[in-house]
Amino acid sequence: RYVTGSGSLTLTQPLLKPSAIPRLSSAKHSLRAAELTRDEEHRTLAYDTARAFLAGLAADRFVDAAKSRLARARANLDNAQARAEAELNSINDVTRAKLEVASAQREVARRTRDSVQARLALEILVGAPVDGLAPPAALFTSAQSFNGDNKKLTDTTLASRSDIKSLREQTLAARELADEPNYRLIPALDLVGQWRVNPDPIPPQVWHEETLTLALSWTIFDGSQRYADRRSQLASATTFELQKDQIERTVSHEVRSAVASLDAARESFALATEASAASRAN
Repeated sequence: RYVTGSGSLTLTQPLLKPSAIPRLSSAKHSLRAAELTRDEEHRTLAYDTARAFLAGLAADRFVDAAKSRLARARANLDNAQARAEAELNSINDVTRAKLEVASAQREVARRTRDSVQARLALEILVGAPVDGLAPPAALFTSAQSFNGDNKKLTDTTLASRSDIKSLREQTLAARELADEPNYRLIPALDLVGQWRVNPDPIPPQVWHEETLTLALSWTIFDGSQRYADRRSQLASATTFELQKDQIERTVSHEVRSAVASLDAARESFALATEASAASRAN
């Protein structure tokens, strides 16, 4: 016979790859960091929605105040015109009253625009139309009675903020991944199976042959790539850690600023309540 042939089939199954060990640990930390980042996005969305809700309430109040000012200006204009017709006042008083009405009308238009914009911003956050906003009495009551300790609030924030926890996990993930290049120095272990077929063997050859091999393999020199990868991952870990430290340093300032803003708002609210009562009395 002038035509013959042969074939071989090789199967390779990795048994041990040391560099996969730190990568697995790093992946676990990265997964946890992603979950914490998701929680932080939910928290941020909740606070953004609350701010938009309160901004919408404030915008509605400003519209009511502007309409009250317009009604008062029109009443003053009617009074000025009546007094001018009775020759008790000058026509200049009527002119000033008209200017006040025009100014009040512009204020109503501006405040109405702000109210519509605030409502649209809230609709974007909640993903649904917003028909009416009811003042949250429980929130206002809580704000009036709130008396938090700055240090305790700071400690609670540092222990519960998901973004800080996420940066910690990202730091650990980068440090675990920085160990991976060192594991490349350890040989990888593979199981190699081979089946060779020779349909037309020549004695003493056989028509088939099977072999099973344990193979150790590693790269003796990779151009210092492994060490460059390690330095890069260590730099990433340092970056995440510095970001975490920066947030932790600003938490105390943010807490004190928020408490001071609340105190100022409560004092302003008390003064506004007194001024409102005096205006009604007048």
